[in-house]
Amino acid sequence: MKTKVYITNIEPLGDEGLFQSLYELMPACRREKIDRLKCVPDKYRSLAVGALLMYALKKENISLSTPVKTEENGKPYLEGNPVYFNLSHSGDMAMCVISDTRVGCDIELMKKQPNLRVAQRFFSEEEYKSIKEKGDFYKIWTLKESFVKLSGEGIKGIADSFSFDEPCDKIYCESHFMGDYCYSFVLGDRRPETEILLPDIKEIKDRLYED
Repeated sequence: MKTKVYITNIEPLGDEGLFQSLYELMPACRREKIDRLKCVPDKYRSLAVGALLMYALKKENISLSTPVKTEENGKPYLEGNPVYFNLSHSGDMAMCVISDTRVGCDIELMKKQPNLRVAQRFFSEEEYKSIKEKGDFYKIWTLKESFVKLSGEGIKGIADSFSFDEPCDKIYCESHFMGDYCYSFVLGDRRPETEILLPDIKEIKDRLYED
C-alpha cells in the first residue's frame, strides 16, 4: 500500500451549507467531538480531519463504517484492518496520513519568531544547535511531534532521547514547506512509496456523497 498524505484548506467550511453537509456524514464520535468545541475554527479543523480520513478510506475501498479504536497510549487504529492513520491540523490546514505501517504526522503554521525556549526544553542539544544555525525550528518541531504520535510517547519522554539532526535507519521521515506551513510525517518502515495529495474540501464532500 502506498503511503498517502492528504492536506486540505478548511476556509471553505465557512459556508454553512458545506459545513452541515460534511457534518451529517461524520460518525457519532466525530460529531460529538465537534459539538464539544466552543471555537468555530476549531470545529472546522475537527470536521476537516474527520472528512479527510473518510475520504482517504473511501479511496482505498475501506468501509467507512469500520470502527476506529484507540490503543492504551491513545493511538487510533482501524479495527480488523491493517491500515494505520494519523491526523493533524493547524491554522487553516488539516492533514491526514494513511499507511500500512505505523505513522505519525504534524502540520504547523509558521510564526515569525519561533519559541527558542520551547526548543531548548524539548529538543536535543544537537537539534537546538541546528535550529540556531540553520533556522529549521519548524522542520524539527513537526518531525518531533510526528515521532511522538508514531511512538505514543509524550513529548517529555523523547525531549533529548531522539534527534532529527542526522539520518536514522530505523524510521522513515519527510518534511515539506507549503506557503506559511511546515508539515512532516514519520513512518515505522524505511523507504516506503509516498504520495502527497491536496484535495479541495468541496471535492472531498462530493466524493463522500457518491454511492
